[in-house]
Amino acid sequence: MLSSKGTILIFSIIGGIFVNAFGGMGIAMLAMFFKSFIFLHMDADIVIVSCGSPYRSVGAAIKMAREEGFKVGSLKINTPWPFPEEEIKAIADDVDNIIVPEMNLGQMVHEVERVVAGKANVHLIGKIGGVLHKPEEILAKIKEIEGEC
Repeated sequence: MLSSKGTILIFSIIGGIFVNAFGGMGIAMLAMFFKSFIFLHMDADIVIVSCGSPYRSVGAAIKMAREEGFKVGSLKINTPWPFPEEEIKAIADDVDNIIVPEMNLGQMVHEVERVVAGKANVHLIGKIGGVLHKPEEILAKIKEIEGEC
């Protein structure tokens, strides 16, 4: 496990490579690469936390859910490390339910559960075999949580 000094050193080295390759844009590009993006969180009752391919379906599911009157937001994690603990803690303080769609039987969900520490219910929607989640499957989970199924 790297210390925070090692982490800073790695980011500095990567940042230097970006600066050398892309000029002054390097640091801005590095910041964008490691950011997580929160969408429609302020009024949300449920937040969907996703990383990678599942996010493609999350956006459509949120649109469908909001059209049906559900207040749903999302946190899109661009990279799983460093894990966005502060963002997830803030979300757990505001909502009762967090959905984690994963294209496996649960890896990131364990990190979300660890960070949430019981402040919110965490629901996994796991899929295997390289099959993407359908927005309707995520919407069904939202409805299940809200007691409409």
